[in-house]
Formats: sequence, structure tokens, C-alpha cells
Amino acid sequence: MHARLTLVALPNVVAIARAFTTATLRGLPYEAIDNAELLVSELGTNVVQAAGLAMTTPISAISHRHVFALSLNITGNRLVIEVHDLHEGHPTPQPQNEDAESGRGLFLVEALSQRWGVSSHPQGGKVVWCVIALEWPVPAERLAAEAPATSAPAYVHRQPLPRRSAPHDVPPVPPSTPPLAPEDMERVVEGLARL
Repeated sequence: MHARLTLVALPNVVAIARAFTTATLRGLPYEAIDNAELLVSELGTNVVQAAGLAMTTPISAISHRHVFALSLNITGNRLVIEVHDLHEGHPTPQPQNEDAESGRGLFLVEALSQRWGVSSHPQGGKVVWCVIALEWPVPAERLAAEAPATSAPAYVHRQPLPRRSAPHDVPPVPPSTPPLAPEDMERVVEGLARL
């Protein structure tokens, strides 16, 4: 199964991404759906904060750089979540502060996922991805698309991360396709503004 949603990084978009995740993953165990919703929320919130848009931002001030793509891929017994945005900066965990009301997102991503990382994208920006192990292999008839390749293209550079799960290999995660072309972005922005 492969599902993709292109969004504009407005403050209300995280709720839309969560609803898309819930609807797409219907039929999986509740724990997997809950974890996926949390991960999508954290990754989406990072993009929204980096974009710096407000609900009052005029449409004329929104560009293709404010568009990002959310991809959900199920292959066998793993769910891969990818968020591709056009911001060059890579997210890094912040020092923990018990009094802080934010800054714990990447620690949550690390705690809930089997693996996560950041890949540069050849068309600009980055893909932040994470893998959730599913309790059982998803039947082949439920998969809507072919399984992703088992090795990443040469342009993908990942930070080495420690394994946190059982000693079976998880293949590298390929990057998602780029967000909408600039000429299609205006229609997306207008549709979201009507929400």
C-alpha cells in the first residue's frame, strides 16, 4: 500500500495529516494507528514551524517552498512514514528541558519508531522518514502498490542510527516523490484556504 498527500504548511494542516493517516491505515491494529498519528503530527509540526505561516498569511505570500508531501507506505510487516519538504535545514533533537512546552518531537519519533532518519532529496529539501514495525505481515492483497526498492538511490545520505528493535534487517527507506509542481500548488492553496 502506498498513499500520498500534498499539503501547504499552514497551522491547521497537522489535523488534516492526522485524519488522512487514520483513514489510510484503517484496519491496522489501534496501537499502530495511534503511533502513526503521533509520528505524523510531530513530523508535520516541524514543517509547519519551519514554514512560519499563519492562518492570516495572504495566499500571494505562499509559495511552492511552503508545500510538503506526506507518504505512508506499507510493505510486509513495516509502515514507512515520509515527510518531504523543501527546507534545507535538518531537524536535530534539542536538549531536554523539563519546563519546556515543546522540543520533544524528535525524542518521541525515536521512541515510537523502529528507525528514523533524514535524507537529502535531489530536487531540493529533505525527506524525514521513520519506520514502524507492524505485528504481522500485511496480506499482499491489501497492498495497493509495489513494495519500495530494497536499497536507496546513491543520492540518499543518512546518519547512522542505532537499532532499537529485534535483530532482523530493515532495508533502507527510499525517498518519496517530490511535492506538487509549482503550477499545481495554487489550486492546493486555494482549496485549503476554503477549509
